[in-house]
Formats: sequence, structure tokens, C-alpha cells
Amino acid sequence: MFTAIRNIGDKILDGNDDQFLEVMTIDIPVKNSNITGAEQYIVIIEFNTNDNSISFDLMELKENLPKRFLWVGNASSNSFQWLATTNNLNFICSQTLPSLCAKLDENSVLKQKIEKIIDNCYTSFSDDIKERYKQVWDLKKLGIKEEFNPNVFEEDLRRKLEKKSKNGIVDKFEKKLLGEFTKIVENHIRNQLFLNKNDEIVLFTIKIDGKFICDYSEYRKLIYENKVGEIFESSKQGICSACGFKGKTTSDTKRMDFKYYNTDKITFSSGISGNFDKNLLVCEKCYKNILVGEAYIKNNMSTRVGSFPVYVIPEFLFGTNIGKNEMDRLSRQIIYSFNSVVTYKSLEDFLDRIDEFKELEDIKDNYVLNLLFHDSGGASQQFKILKLIKDVPPSRIREMRTATSKVQDIGNKFFGNSRSWAIELDKIYYLIPLRIRKSKKEITEPAKLLEIYDAIFAQNPISKDFLVAKFVELASIYRLKRFDVYNIPEPKAASDMTYDMNLIRSMLQANLCMLYLEILNNLQGGELMNIEELVLSEDLKGYIKKVKYNEQEVAMFLLGYLIAEIASAQYKEKLSRKPILDKISYQGMNKNKIIMLTPEIFEKLKQYKILSYNEGVFAQYKMLLDQNINNWNLTDIMNVFYILSGYSYRTYKILTKS
Repeated sequence: MFTAIRNIGDKILDGNDDQFLEVMTIDIPVKNSNITGAEQYIVIIEFNTNDNSISFDLMELKENLPKRFLWVGNASSNSFQWLATTNNLNFICSQTLPSLCAKLDENSVLKQKIEKIIDNCYTSFSDDIKERYKQVWDLKKLGIKEEFNPNVFEEDLRRKLEKKSKNGIVDKFEKKLLGEFTKIVENHIRNQLFLNKNDEIVLFTIKIDGKFICDYSEYRKLIYENKVGEIFESSKQGICSACGFKGKTTSDTKRMDFKYYNTDKITFSSGISGNFDKNLLVCEKCYKNILVGEAYIKNNMSTRVGSFPVYVIPEFLFGTNIGKNEMDRLSRQIIYSFNSVVTYKSLEDFLDRIDEFKELEDIKDNYVLNLLFHDSGGASQQFKILKLIKDVPPSRIREMRTATSKVQDIGNKFFGNSRSWAIELDKIYYLIPLRIRKSKKEITEPAKLLEIYDAIFAQNPISKDFLVAKFVELASIYRLKRFDVYNIPEPKAASDMTYDMNLIRSMLQANLCMLYLEILNNLQGGELMNIEELVLSEDLKGYIKKVKYNEQEVAMFLLGYLIAEIASAQYKEKLSRKPILDKISYQGMNKNKIIMLTPEIFEKLKQYKILSYNEGVFAQYKMLLDQNINNWNLTDIMNVFYILSGYSYRTYKILTKS
């Protein structure tokens, strides 16, 4: 992956260092305000050193504006923030200008202007506050508040927070102090610019006396030095791990966003010395290419699967001379192609645009894809790799699209035309329940699902026992309403009927998911029973044949079918929760429980006067149960899954028929 990213950067930069900073800028997706109901803006904050005033202006976010204002992200969280374009107003109101001023040369015109602003437009909190948070705008001098005393503001907030605290101790007071200060400034900006509460301010940038800071050559030089120059000040002679160049190299990867090797443990260092300079050495040219490659990937090759952000990184197998324009087209094709196996909507989009990508057909098999699933939240959160799936050939993506279409055709045949029957990666995400932390809605066990994705792309076997256990867990979430601790969204219309409908649909999708995995050779099919021996409707036999049930699975499926008939009768008698479903234990049901449940099902069929047209199904169920009970192979959880599958099949048929 390291070489792949370096090669992408090389193609984008193409030896032109003048474009380095522009390429390093971060894109901000422009949202459709007709859909979101809100606008996106960049706020321009202008200081006038002639009269020591401040003013604010707006620019509606356009595609290239982040590049215009040199938005390269914020400085690392453990250093002072000095970048004049940021997405964090806290920085602008406090440390940005003092920190930038400290970095500039003494004879810099920009430094002289900033010094004047600090002298005339800044004030300070008390000496108890750390330097990072101490200096702030003077709200009175800048006309933002009629009266403002920083020490009084600080003490009032401290007393207020101490009263609220149980033990009188206030955690992270300095951050809270600056946060409250910034609220005053933001409210003033929104009122001045007539922004409503839904409008989003995506960036802030500083202008001084009519000129943007980002247009000063000394400022642009500082960014370059920060990204590259400082790293090579202490460089050593070595051999570049990427290109083999002999000369000045570095092992310092702190400016790189992606993590290429583990530096957290001394055992990963060469000779267990704590020194990582033999793990990876990079020359200055390759270092720049890697930074550019990372920026390009973040801007152009980022997508999502469920809640997981993922970078789709191509690695070329043979030499190719494509330039930036071809790389731009190829990256669009790769993302459209990858997304076509993520959601059905994206599959439709890909098929609509397929003619656009024909000119790139000659290189479609000249690369493999590396899928980097990651967790990178706000500006202060470090980049964390969740899973790297390596060397995925484009042909596997095509196979997955074909499998999606085949499974949807089967679903459409038996249940009616619907996108619900198209199985793709997003659908699988919502079929595999994952635990979350309630406070952050953060998934605590991502590896369980990412291992499945890895197996799908690598064509490795997937445990049927694991899948079935997860599918039954999913059914229990809908039945027992346990949404708060899982990644499964609760239906908007909360009623027994909607919960039941979601359970039914998810169990049908679960069966189609296993069929999808079988088509892709991830799941081994079982021994299909001879359905010609069954005395059942042709539709029912056709479905059993398609999903390839064996005798014991068919027996449990038919038991679920009969439970659906009883549940339907109970629903007609205004028992909306369908008490018969309480007979299903989601922890598993062994064969003894099945034997005990059988006469009860028979009695319920008689009680609700529906035995006459279910007698044939019951007879087939009882025959299969008796034939197999002494050598029962299904696990307790599998018994439940196939019962739920039969219940879902029959209930869906009843509902759609009515």
C-alpha cells in the first residue's frame, strides 16, 4: 500500500513542486441545499490595522474554494494552531495569530501586521490559564460586546461550573472557557451575516487589510516547511525504501496521515532498540509524493460501507503512463465501480455511467485495489486503521455485481419486485448486528463484520454458524426492541406491526444473503433434499429448491410456516403481538423443545380452525421430523433460524397477497 500511495502522488504531482500545496488541500463535499435545507459557507474574518476593527463576510461554498484558501487541515493536536484557514473558530479566536506570528521572520510584513493586531485587538485571561488558551480577541475593542472583562468572564464561568460540579472540581476548565468565549463570537457572526441555525460554516479564513493571509508567500513557505522541510532538517544518509535513492532520507512519518508501520511498541523497532530508522526510510521526493498521494486519496477515493469510512486505493501491476487527468477519470470509475457493490442505488448509477468508462477498459485489469477501512473523526482524533483488505482484483467487483443481480432476480420472483432483495455490502452491514457504545454510537466490535468483508473480497470461506447466530440475534433485536445497544436503526413508526415487518424482511434477506455468499464461493452449500418427494405447493417447493435446504432445514422451515399461519389467525383476533411467537427462544431450541412444541402447534391449528388447509404442510413437517430426529445435526440456533425463515416466508406471502 505504501508504494501504491507513493505512485499515485507521483502521477498527480508529475515533478511539479509548484503544485504541491494546491494538491495538498482538502476538498469539502458540497451538499445539495434543496435536500439538506441548509447552506454551506466560508466566513472571511478581516482585520483592519488602520482603525483596529474587524468585519465579517460570507462566501457560499463552491468546489474549488478550499483550494483557493489553502485548507490543508489543522496543525497536529499536540502543537499550537497557526493555520489561517481552519474549520475551528476556537483557534481563530485565540491561538492562531499569536502562534503564526511566532513562526514568521522578524522582517516579514505579515508578522508586523499581525503584531499590530495582537497589540490592539487581543486581551488575555489570567495567568492560571495555559498559553494555548490565554490570548483571545478583545470583544469590547472589536465591537462584539459593549462590555467585556476577560478576568470577570473567567471567574464567573468558574463559579458557575463549580456549583454544577458534585465535588467542586471542574474538568478541562480551559477548554470550556474558550468554548464559551467562542459561542459569543459565533453568535455575533451569525447575527451579523443573517445566518439561520441550520446553515453550516465549513471554514473560517483570515484577511488583513484587504489581503488573505493564505496569499502571502511567507505563509505558504511555512506550510511547505511544516509538511516537508522540517522533517528533512535532521535527515540522514540512507537508501529510500520506495525508490532506492541513495542520499538524504528520513524515517519520520509524523506528517503522514496513514500509518505504515507500528511505532507504539519497542518490539517493532529494528533490533528492539526503540529506533525505527531501519523500518522505513524515505527521500524528499518520495516523501512529497506520499503526502500528495494521501491527500488525493482522501479527496477522490473515499467512500463508506455502512458506518465505516473506507479509502479505495489502486495499486498498478505494470508500468502505466497515465497522467493526472487520466488518474482523475480512473479514480471516478473505481469509486463508482466499488460503490456499485455497496448499495443498490450506486449499482444503478454505475450502470447509467458505464459508457463513460469504456476508454479506460485497457487498464481495468492492470491494477488491484487496497481497501483501507479506518476511523478518523474530528480534527483531534488520530487516524486509526480498522482493516486493510489487500489486492482485490477488479474482476472480483464484477463478480459481486453479478451475484447481487442474480439474488435480486430470485427475490423478485418469489416476493415481488423490490430493492430489498438486492444483497450488497450495505445490506450485509444491517444484517450483522454490532454492539455500540450508547454515548458515542461507536461500534465496539468492527472486526466481526470487517472479517466478513475481507472474506468476500478474498473469496475465503465464511462460517455459516457465525452468520446464522448473527441473523437470529438480529431477529431478537426487532422482537425484543433492543435497538439502543446495536447498530440497527429502530423503525420510525414504532408499533408491533412495523417491528414484525422488519423482522420478516430481514430474515428473508438473511436467506438471500447466504445465497449471495454461495454464488461468490464464500459459503459452501449443503445437501439439497429431493423436493419432488414433498407434497407442497409448487411455489413453496421452488423456493426451497432455490435456497437449497436439506431435510432438517426444511422441517424447521415448515414448522415456522405453520407458526406464521397461527400468528396470522391471532393477529386477526386483535392479538397484534402474536403470542405464538413467544414460543420461539432466541437463545436456541434443542430437538426436545421442538418435539414438545409440535403437539402444541397442532392444537393451535385446530383452535383457530385453520388445520384443514394446513394439514398437508403439518404432515410433511411431521414426516421430516420423525425421519431425522434420531440423527439431528442442526444446532439449537440453526433450529431457530430456519423456524424464523419459514415464519417470515409465509407471513410475507400472506401480507403481500392481502
